[in-house]
Amino acid sequence: MNGFGKQTERKRSAIIEVAGRKLAELSYNRATMKEIAADAKVSQVTIYNYFGSKDELLIEAVRGMMDEQLEQYRRRLSEEADYSKLVGGIMLEEARFVKRIIACVRQSADSGFVHARLREYQDVQLAPFLIELVKKGVREGRIAEDLTEAELLFYFGMYQREMIRMLDGSDREERTGAAGAVSEERFIDFFFHGLLSPRFRV
Repeated sequence: MNGFGKQTERKRSAIIEVAGRKLAELSYNRATMKEIAADAKVSQVTIYNYFGSKDELLIEAVRGMMDEQLEQYRRRLSEEADYSKLVGGIMLEEARFVKRIIACVRQSADSGFVHARLREYQDVQLAPFLIELVKKGVREGRIAEDLTEAELLFYFGMYQREMIRMLDGSDREERTGAAGAVSEERFIDFFFHGLLSPRFRV
């Protein structure tokens, strides 16, 4: 990478870092592009040239968070020997991470557009890891061998959609008291074991 390329990458990184910080502080929706540019020590024109819009900048910042989170999952996959602890830990972390993402998306100007873009990115990035995670379970006899990749992705997708709905408070008034009382841990337990009694679980 030449000097110009390095300078461009430094500016992009600085802008994304500022955006990520404001998202974490829940102040991104109130921040102007002028303020973001000043904090990143770049011009507003530079931000528009690199990202096009404030929502596109948000998407890039959240993608970076997703990449970091996925790297943590990969490290756990290589380090954790107990499969139940591995999967349970990853799913609990994912539930907490989804809360962060929901909070970020709510700070966008067009949450539907941003959510769709992030979902596409996550599907592409997360799918290979999920397949790898399941294959480990198959090798250890914890997961059925005859499941296809399409079936597994359908199952994980179903789980994730319902988890997002459960964690997103926007429809809270529509849910019954019983549904709203399901904890993250219980939800993950339902996902893996259904209604089976512990004595019948593998």
